[in-house]
Order: sequence, then C-alpha cells, then structure tokens
Amino acid sequence: MRWIALLRVCCVVMWFSACERTEQNGPEISGAPTPDDPLPGQPAHCDGLCVATPPATYTGPSLFWIGPADVAEGCPSETPEMGIEGYVAQQIPLLFARECRVTPSDLCAEEGQTCAPLPRPEFHVCIHRLGPAACPPDYTEHTTMNETGTDKPVTVCCQKSPLPS
Repeated sequence: MRWIALLRVCCVVMWFSACERTEQNGPEISGAPTPDDPLPGQPAHCDGLCVATPPATYTGPSLFWIGPADVAEGCPSETPEMGIEGYVAQQIPLLFARECRVTPSDLCAEEGQTCAPLPRPEFHVCIHRLGPAACPPDYTEHTTMNETGTDKPVTVCCQKSPLPS
C-alpha cells in the first residue's frame, strides 16, 4: 500500500514540475525572439513590392515579360527560374509571354500580401491559371496566352506597373 501512495505522490510532483517548466518557458512558446533569430525585435522588411497573395485557383505571383518574340527577355537574376511561356492569343503582331518564377515570402507587414522582387520596367507582376477566367481585383490587366507545348489557354492577370511609364 505504501508503494502505491508513494507512486501517486511521485506522479503528482512530476505533473506539477512539468507545469512549472511550461510556465517558465512561456516567452519562447509565445513567439518572443530567441537567440537564433537573425534580428530579434526587428520587423520583417520586403526589399521589393508587397503584392496581394493570389486566390487559391491561381499560380504566382511571378514576373512576366510580354513583348515581341524576336526580342524576348531572359529572366532577371533575382528570379532566374523560368516558368510557362508561349504566345499571347489573338494578338497581331505576335507577342510572346515568359514567366519568371518568384519564391513567395512573408516579409510584408500586411496580412494577405507576399513580397515580390521589384520588376524591371519591361516585366510585370502577374498571376496565372489554366483556362479562361476573370481576373481578381488586385490583378486587373487580363491577357490570354497559349502555353508552348499545349493547346489549352492560360489566363494571365497582371498588376498595373508600379513604376512610372
């Protein structure tokens, strides 16, 4: 009988000491800066543009170059990974579109935004989806392109250029 009582006392002591450790470690659990944080207490900062995170049915944001095929731009060094490309539908003279993929980040202070590199004047911040669709309010410039290697249209929705013309 003594062993059972002693076992119960030990269990209660361990339970209380576990609760005390959680309370002592409260600041780490609550998200306060830790020694591993690169800039403790400093807000995140986007060095490019804070743009709206696209709806779930869209891909992006990405940088798109749209222009004459014979002078097609390569992807800039800050977004070197090429995505989809093809010709803009029903456009004379022919225009070529090329996506340069952006790695989204949450460095923007406002909820619902992602940080994208500041595009050179010949690039646009865009989102895209397979098939015909309306553009969401934050990406009002609508283009339809035919992706190279497929016969399906791609809806490309771009933001108005943040740079002066």
